[in-house]
Amino acid sequence: MLIQSNMVFPVWLSQLSSLKKKRMEELWDQHERMEDAQAFYLEHHVVERVNSIPLDQLLRRHGLSSLDLLQIDVEGYDYEILKALDFDQIRPLFINYERVLLADTEEECRQMLVGQGYVLMDWGQDTLAILVDESGSAAPR
Repeated sequence: MLIQSNMVFPVWLSQLSSLKKKRMEELWDQHERMEDAQAFYLEHHVVERVNSIPLDQLLRRHGLSSLDLLQIDVEGYDYEILKALDFDQIRPLFINYERVLLADTEEECRQMLVGQGYVLMDWGQDTLAILVDESGSAAPR
């Protein structure tokens, strides 16, 4: 529990994050009817800029030429990350991404991955993309 003055909040309140302001507003409007918690969040949330680099540069920096698993969970920007991948240079055997926040780009994301040779399996809020060969078996390294 988080304690602020004489109010007690659930621990998950300190773990909320999103790159999209609209996403946070939707969470409150659709799921959380806790006005005190929303006020606490709005008063204490922090907006921070972070540096980022393309995946291919990160892999080169660390001397990696292949990737077995790419895990993506960037609060609705997952497809943007996937579109930036150069599949001619890097083809992860497995890609796991959160699909539930993709909204109207989900189908386009799925089609792109299938077109790159992946079979998709939805589980929970995520999708696991598995690279397969021509026979439909998981692609060997």
